[in-house]
Amino acid sequence: MAEPRTNLDVVREGYDHFNAGDMGWLFDTLAPEVVWEDEAKMPDSRVYRGREDVERYLGSFFRHWEKLRWEVEEVQEVGDDQVLSFVRFVATGRVSGAEVNAEIAHLYEMRDLKVLRVQTFFDRAAARGAAGLQG
Repeated sequence: MAEPRTNLDVVREGYDHFNAGDMGWLFDTLAPEVVWEDEAKMPDSRVYRGREDVERYLGSFFRHWEKLRWEVEEVQEVGDDQVLSFVRFVATGRVSGAEVNAEIAHLYEMRDLKVLRVQTFFDRAAARGAAGLQG
């Protein structure tokens, strides 16, 4: 893949690299001061601060899930420094065997092609509202 040229490229390609298990590429797109926020409605929801904390969090997906992938449905730029994505998280619980197919939205705040902040939403209308868009 060519180097990303836009924030939209970084986000789109980030899902592709995650799906391919290329976490190094994904981690290189994180700003040192990155903040990743879980969906507030999620049990044990938390906020991850700093690249090391976010890397541990993203890496944990592979410990808890197998056959995991992000299916990108829509990605759009919002202004100069935000990207809103609508995706599906599809996976099987490593221990439970439970299958998950969940609609998720991520709102990315970007600077110089680096991820500064990610907010996670289960409600797409709430994600649009956080991005300053109409429902």
